[in-house]
Amino acid sequence: MGGGGKHYSAPEMPPVEVPAPAPVEADKTVKEAGDEERRRRAGAYGSSQTVLTGGSGLMSTAGTQKKTLLGG
Repeated sequence: MGGGGKHYSAPEMPPVEVPAPAPVEADKTVKEAGDEERRRRAGAYGSSQTVLTGGSGLMSTAGTQKKTLLGG
């Protein structure tokens, strides 16, 4: 079955370097300022991008037609 071939050992691995710890925010006011800026931008965006009609609603007629079957 199996022959008596040579036995190879795995090469030695270099030592693993431990990454430096993540930087910590210097001040609580920095985080608060970022939160305030995020809230300000969200409020400035408003809802104008989601409103599809004016104050008086749709002025055109609804585009309703009876659907037809293909080939008929």
